[in-house]
Amino acid sequence: MGKYFGTDGFRGEANEVLTVEHAFKVGRYLGWYYGQEHKARIVIGKDTRRSSYMFEYALAAGLTASGANAYLLHVTTTPSVSYVTRTENFDCGIMISASHSDSPTFHIKENAQLKGPEAYARINTEGYGGMLCAPWLDRPLTVAGRVLVKAGDAIETRLVYVDRDLLLIPNVAIHMNRDVNTGMKFDKKTDVIPLMGMGEEEGAFRAILAQTAGCEPEDILGTRRKPDFVLARQVAMYLCRRKLGLSYPELGKAFGRGHSTVIHAIKKIQALPQTDKVLHKLVTDLENADC
Repeated sequence: MGKYFGTDGFRGEANEVLTVEHAFKVGRYLGWYYGQEHKARIVIGKDTRRSSYMFEYALAAGLTASGANAYLLHVTTTPSVSYVTRTENFDCGIMISASHSDSPTFHIKENAQLKGPEAYARINTEGYGGMLCAPWLDRPLTVAGRVLVKAGDAIETRLVYVDRDLLLIPNVAIHMNRDVNTGMKFDKKTDVIPLMGMGEEEGAFRAILAQTAGCEPEDILGTRRKPDFVLARQVAMYLCRRKLGLSYPELGKAFGRGHSTVIHAIKKIQALPQTDKVLHKLVTDLENADC
């Protein structure tokens, strides 16, 4: 046991030190240990690593094999597992996680197409994560992600991927930047803005996204969720928990959101008496309404 158990729990390389057989045995032991006086209730969360999925199901199999109930939060954060274990009165919480690596890339801003200088069309972006800027220069780039689309009376999220070379972030000639070979400090607001082309009509970039998303350009609402949409969903989550008694896992499944998102939503609405008294009164009226 000592060679597996570190400061954060069982540690080791997937399929080398830690295997599904090992995870099954851990789950079976925990189910037995916490189920000696009652039927154990144990919750499991995981990160997005591919190996997390096999460990999740192996742990669940071990837990149920020993008579326990296993509850899956799926992809969530470590603090949310701890929070749910306490607030939902679980006997034990398990988090499956690996070393952290962010996904450094460019995020495209709303109303992305910029005009100029002169006849050039550029795409307005912002850097995300611990980026290395230099490797992005002088190579063909494209666009992938999600857009919010109006579909009748509803709003849909659609994935887009432009399967062709679309953008380029060019280096400048060396006589315009004598320090390029001795150390270059990039300004992400000016130095790494992608070029789309010359003579592009206004709205050309949105039209490309619309074609890929299978909609009209005017139906694209944005690439990020608007605050009003998010707030409405947060209020709905809060009311469902208060009036229907849904647990955090049940809310996450019903709204198609991760567990940490649900917890954040509930806390935000609970804080309305201190942050927004008008909205708090509206939510209270909805909560007290007969339905």
